[in-house]
Amino acid sequence: MSEAEKMKPEGAPEPERQIHDAALDWFLALQDGEVSKDLQDQFDEWRITDSRHDAAYREVVQSWSRSEDLREVFQDTHVTPTPDRQVDAHPYWPPLPAKQRPQRRLPWRMGAIAATIAAATLALPEAMLRLEADYLTATGEVTSIALNDQSRVWLDTKTALAVDFSQPRRDLSLLRGAAIFEVAHDAERPFAVKVGQAEIRALGTVFAVHEAGDASLLVQVTEGSVEVISTIDGAQTNRQVIEAGLQLRLTRAGTFGEFEPVRGNDWAQGFIAIRDLGLKDALDEIARYHPGQILLISDAPSDLKVNARIPINDIASGLSALSAAHGLGVTWVTPYLLIIS
Repeated sequence: MSEAEKMKPEGAPEPERQIHDAALDWFLALQDGEVSKDLQDQFDEWRITDSRHDAAYREVVQSWSRSEDLREVFQDTHVTPTPDRQVDAHPYWPPLPAKQRPQRRLPWRMGAIAATIAAATLALPEAMLRLEADYLTATGEVTSIALNDQSRVWLDTKTALAVDFSQPRRDLSLLRGAAIFEVAHDAERPFAVKVGQAEIRALGTVFAVHEAGDASLLVQVTEGSVEVISTIDGAQTNRQVIEAGLQLRLTRAGTFGEFEPVRGNDWAQGFIAIRDLGLKDALDEIARYHPGQILLISDAPSDLKVNARIPINDIASGLSALSAAHGLGVTWVTPYLLIIS
């Protein structure tokens, strides 16, 4: 499969993070040596199929342009413009100095580029989130908070929560991430958590809410019960009551999945649980708790399954053990950039 095919979206609608990642992949691919007409055509096709693709790519380019660090990284890795491909003539191609491309490119260099672009691109949304949230956890941080009604909330890594107790209701908004809610009973003041187009109403309970990367929502109930209400443009579309011991997924389209037994929230006990995941998915899950970049450049079998329980406060040792168990190596380029090979 070509690099272009790997970056083509599958299914619809695409999650925003997937679009951003594809735009970043395209940006790096277009810097990597001479670009063939076929690759350029595939990029143009990807860009025009969805306005969000174009917007995401422009955002990556603008982030690169704002970053002096990236300019330094690119000083010896760009290509010389040719008469049939003038870089300043293409509105989606950032201008590069005209120097000779080196014979050999270090793998970590592209990882550093990707990490810097991603940080710059995501800076503004993160700032807006900080303004909206009352509670915000950093990467790798898991904590609990006591609300003024005696309820308690446990927040997972990179979770943002807004709280509004000014009305007769107790309204909370999970803006990002995952949280466990232990709700203090108060029949006069209903307790509700809003996540996107859904609202979860507690009926005297302990429950968890996870905002998944694919824009779906997972609700787990360990005590009591909750009522989940799905809305689109303010109009109620579905509702479902979840009893203790069960979990239910709500899709982006507002439909419910099948009831399943609750699976443990290991993060609340300080662990990252990896259960029968592919290697890339396992590293993606671990990366949610690592304040940096984890790059996989191994040719490990695509059907390799990983099972592990890694302490959040000692990811380095956990990754070393996981890698050794599967014949992989770990290279720490910096405290924030590691390579699995």
